[in-house]
Amino acid sequence: MDGVNVSCRFCGRAYNKSDNFEILILKRKEKKKECTLGELYIGDKYFCYTLEPSAYKRKSPCIPEGTYKIKINKSPSFGRELPLLLRVPGRTGIRLHAGNTADDTTGCILPGYRRGEDIVYESRRAETDIIAKIKEMSNPKIKIEWGVL
Repeated sequence: MDGVNVSCRFCGRAYNKSDNFEILILKRKEKKKECTLGELYIGDKYFCYTLEPSAYKRKSPCIPEGTYKIKINKSPSFGRELPLLLRVPGRTGIRLHAGNTADDTTGCILPGYRRGEDIVYESRRAETDIIAKIKEMSNPKIKIEWGVL
C-alpha cells in the first residue's frame, strides 16, 4: 500500500505508509545552561518536544550523539516498563521517561507535547504514546543529533 496516506493512531497526524517509521530521531535544537531542548521525530515526522540535561553539566550531561538500539523493559527505578537506550558510551540506565524539567532527569530524555522555557508539558501522555509506537517497531533505534543551533 505504498503511497497511501493514513493517520497515526497515537497522535492523529497524517503520514504516507511508505515513510520510514522504524527509527526515532532526536534533533537537539537549544543548548542552554539548565537543559538541552530538542524535537523527537518518528521517521521524518515530528512527534513531540524533548528535554535533556544540559550539555554543560559535568555530572550526567546529555548523552553523546549517535544511534542507539532501544528495548523496553521494567525500570528498577520507576517500577514500570520504559524504553532503555543500549550501549550508551560511559553510561547505563539511560531511558526515555516522563518528566518536566532538568531536575527530573540524571541523563535521560524527557518527552512532552508542549514546551516552555526550560520545561516540557504533557510528558506522561507523550511517554505512553512513544512506548506504544516503539512496541510496534521490529528493530527500534534512536538517532541523536544536533539540529540547527
